[in-house]
Amino acid sequence: MGGELRCRDLNKNLLREYFDINVPLLTGLSATYLYQSAREFTNEEGNSVYDDVRGLPMGHFVVLCGFSEDQKSVVVADPYPDNPSFQNNYYEVKTTHLINSIMLGMATFDANLLAIQPKKLNSELT
Repeated sequence: MGGELRCRDLNKNLLREYFDINVPLLTGLSATYLYQSAREFTNEEGNSVYDDVRGLPMGHFVVLCGFSEDQKSVVVADPYPDNPSFQNNYYEVKTTHLINSIMLGMATFDANLLAIQPKKLNSELT
C-alpha cells in the first residue's frame, strides 16, 4: 500500500511540523510516567493493582492533537476515561513531560510516533 518510514529526533519542532498542517499523531508511551502513577500488576481476578514493588511499568496509546494556546503543552486525546491523573479524555501535558513519556515507552515496547495522512500532505514535510 506504500508508506514512508522516517527516523528523526523527537522534539518540539518535530511535533510542530505535523500540528502546523493539522495532522494528529498516534503515539505509544509509558502510562506509568505520563500519569505519574505506581507500577502495576494483574491480580488473580484480572484487575490491575498499583504496586511499585511488584508491578511493572505500563504502556499506553494516545493521540496528540496539537499545542495548547501557550505552546508549552500538548493536547492529548486519551481513550482511557479512568486515567488516574486527568479524569478526562482530553487534557494538556507539558511538552517535555510528554516527550519523556514517549521515550520511556521503550521499557514497555510501546515507544513510537505515527502520523497517518493523505499522500498529498507527505510532500509538505521534508
